[in-house]
Amino acid sequence: MEKTMKQIWKYLLGLERFQVISIKENATILTAQAQRGQLCLWAMVDASSPDLDRWIEIVPTGSPTDADPIAYIGTVQIGMFVWHVFTTSPPNA
Repeated sequence: MEKTMKQIWKYLLGLERFQVISIKENATILTAQAQRGQLCLWAMVDASSPDLDRWIEIVPTGSPTDADPIAYIGTVQIGMFVWHVFTTSPPNA
């Protein structure tokens, strides 16, 4: 059995409340942080795996949400703003 080589990839996130990223199947999401003022997500991936769409929700502190988060990724501070990043189901699903 051939051992797969994993890599850590960076994905840029927008500040939209709900967004879809195309990420490798079975990727392990590691963290979300700011890099040079840009909201980013890092994941460990097998580059040979197929892509899969995954929903991300960005929730500002104090904002209500009726989404059903799947997993917490991290809290990101950029300037005076604080966002909480989750993987989630599609909105209104």
